[in-house]
Amino acid sequence: MDTANTPEFLHHYTNQAGFLGILQSNSVWATKIHYLNDSSEYELALALARGILEKRSTLATSEEMRTKVSCLMDNLTSIANLNVCVCSFSAAGDLLSQWRAYAGHAGVCLTLKRLELEARASDQGFRLAQCVYDESEQAKLLEYLVDDCLSQDFYTGPSYVSSTDTNADFALRTGGDFAIRFAQIAPLIKSSAFREEAEWRLVSNGGINFDRMSFRSGRSFIIPYLPIILGTKISAYLQSVTIGPTPHPDLARNAVFAFLASCKVADSVVVYGSKVPYRSW
Repeated sequence: MDTANTPEFLHHYTNQAGFLGILQSNSVWATKIHYLNDSSEYELALALARGILEKRSTLATSEEMRTKVSCLMDNLTSIANLNVCVCSFSAAGDLLSQWRAYAGHAGVCLTLKRLELEARASDQGFRLAQCVYDESEQAKLLEYLVDDCLSQDFYTGPSYVSSTDTNADFALRTGGDFAIRFAQIAPLIKSSAFREEAEWRLVSNGGINFDRMSFRSGRSFIIPYLPIILGTKISAYLQSVTIGPTPHPDLARNAVFAFLASCKVADSVVVYGSKVPYRSW
């Protein structure tokens, strides 16, 4: 984590239903990464990791090392079996691209206290990390992972990757803990084209059992997710609410005030209106 640029607050853009649901349940949803809106999730990290492994195979000076590299390459195809869940935030508030992407026709942005978010999520098996957009930094992260795993002794025979593998489970299986470590880094590897989003993510520390997960309807399929409890006191984690671009700003603001009053936090949570000149209606 870049402590020099660590924000005090993180922003979560959502639609009206999401806003109501978050405060009524005191939770945010971490979605299994393969079901996020961006279908290219993992693809960039997979391509970079394959390229690094191909180079290591070419440079290998022994059959043993080539076998280990091949084993890690095979591990990359097993990532889809891991139930890794993520929840996204932005270090940027009131950002046009975020309103367009996540807020629908009448969005809301929740400004959350980072330290409280991080502590609560950590207790539930998630870590908070900043997405990496710089290509050289991405390469360093993955090269370190590959070289560190190749320096270890691990089983190179056939094995099956369970959807709920954890670090402890996987250390006894083929490729050591490469797959689970890669699955935690890959969600943070983002194209530089998305740098403006300044995204941070909560990433689960391993696979999650299906019996712990909830499910919601999506446009094309059912989407698995895991609720992350933010706490029982809204004012402990929520700093402010920004109402997205809307044709009825006064009505929207009054309604948000009324809802916050019903939650008994109208005096402690600040409400803002978006300054972005954007029309989605």
